[in-house]
Amino acid sequence: MDTTPYRHYLAHLEKQTGLTLGRKLLIFTAALILIAAGVVSTVFYKYQKEAPTRAEYQYLESTAADFESTSKSLEELLASFKVAGDKVIMIDTLRESTAAASGFFVALDDIERTLSKIEANKDNIFVKRSWFEQKFIPPKLSYLHNQILDFYNESYAALLQLHSDHLFIKQLLLAAGPKFYLPVLTRDELWEKADKKQILNYYKDTKEQTNESLAALSKLSPPPRFKGYYDAQIAYMTILVNLSDNIINTLSVSDDPDIDSATQIEKSYQLLVGAKRENEVLSQQLLQEKLKVVDIGGNLDKLAPIEIRKNSIKESLSLAFAATPKMETFTSSFLRGLQIPSRIW
Repeated sequence: MDTTPYRHYLAHLEKQTGLTLGRKLLIFTAALILIAAGVVSTVFYKYQKEAPTRAEYQYLESTAADFESTSKSLEELLASFKVAGDKVIMIDTLRESTAAASGFFVALDDIERTLSKIEANKDNIFVKRSWFEQKFIPPKLSYLHNQILDFYNESYAALLQLHSDHLFIKQLLLAAGPKFYLPVLTRDELWEKADKKQILNYYKDTKEQTNESLAALSKLSPPPRFKGYYDAQIAYMTILVNLSDNIINTLSVSDDPDIDSATQIEKSYQLLVGAKRENEVLSQQLLQEKLKVVDIGGNLDKLAPIEIRKNSIKESLSLAFAATPKMETFTSSFLRGLQIPSRIW
C-alpha cells in the first residue's frame, strides 16, 4: 500500500498546528499591547485632566516653603533687637566715663550685626521676589500670587528703610566717637586730685574733641525716627563744650588771695555741678532715644503692615491647600493602573 499521501497528510497537519500556535502567540501579544496601550491612554488622559490641579498643588508647596522661610527670617531679625536693647540699658545706666568706650564698641558691634542681618534679609527677599515674578501662576491662585508679591515688595521696602535708619545710627556713633557715647561731663579723679593743670588740660582736650565730633555730626541728615536721638546727642555735646569753655576761662584766672574766697577749682566744680543737673535730664532722654534703635515695638511698627499681610497670606495658603487635593505623579498613577507594586521600579 502506498503510504506517501498519508505522510503528506501528517506533514500538512504539523504545518497547520505550527501556524495555529504562531497565530495564538501573535494574538496574545497584540492583546497585551492593546491592553497596555489602553491603560497608558487612560492614565495619561487622567493625568492630563488633573494637570491644572497638580500644577496648583506644586505651586502651593514651593510658594509656602519660600514664604515660611522669609517670615521666619524676619521674626529672627526682630528678636535680635531685644538682645541689643538689653545691652544698651545695662551700659548706659552705669554712667561712668570708663564705660563709655566699651559701650561704644558694644553698640557699634550690635549695629553692624543688625545691618548684616537686615542686608541678608533684604537680599534674600530680592532674589525670591525676582524668582516669584517669573513663576507660572495657576489661574485659580492669581489672587494669592498677588498677595505674596505685595508681601515681598512691602517687606523689601521696609527693610530698605530699616537699613537706612540703622546705617544712620552707625554713622552717628562713628561721628560722635567712643569718648562721647555716654553723656559724661568729667572724670571724678580729676577733682579728687585737685590738680589745676590736669583739669585745665582735660577740658581743653575735651573741647577740641567735642568740636570735632560736632562738626562730623553736622554733616549727617537724621531720619525722622531718630531726629530725637540726634538732637539729644548734639545737646549733650553742646553742654560739654559750654562747660569746657567756662571751666577753662575760670581756671585761667588766678585764685583770690582772700583765704575766705573760693578757689578757682572750687568755682569750676560748682560750674560742673550746675551742668550735671542739666545733663541729668538730658541723659535720660538720650537713653530713651538710644533704645528706639533696638526697640522691638518701634521696629515692629515698620513691619506692622507686613505682619498683617503675612497673617492674611498664611490663612489664604491654609484655605488653598485645603481646597487643592494632592495629585499623584504620572509614574505612580501608571503603576497603580497596572496594579504593579512601585517598589519593583
